[in-house]
Amino acid sequence: MYSDLEAAEAWGRLRASRSDPPARANTGARRKTYAAALEQAQQMFHAASVVGPATSPVQVFYGLSQAGRAIVAAAWSLKGEDWRLDSHGIKTTGFHLLRGGAGQPVTQCCSRPPLCLT
Repeated sequence: MYSDLEAAEAWGRLRASRSDPPARANTGARRKTYAAALEQAQQMFHAASVVGPATSPVQVFYGLSQAGRAIVAAAWSLKGEDWRLDSHGIKTTGFHLLRGGAGQPVTQCCSRPPLCLT
């Protein structure tokens, strides 16, 4: 996916979506999670942009984690309580379909910073 949006405009649109969340994030706990996770993701990404290289990967990791929580809260395909993420980081399935360096399969992401795909 490609977009011509500048970062500030993209974040502006994402902030606006908190008042009218997409898909399943439009009511109840999903709505609260969506709004809070987007807010925290933006703050973490901003923090990563103003700190040094020793700590910015940690902020990026947590920003991605919160962005993932917002996406999951809005996901139509997750029903019941399946959308609730109760662990540290993000874990997904389907990586066996991807290929990493040297054609090796990419395994699931670990749940500790910095990000890892091994």
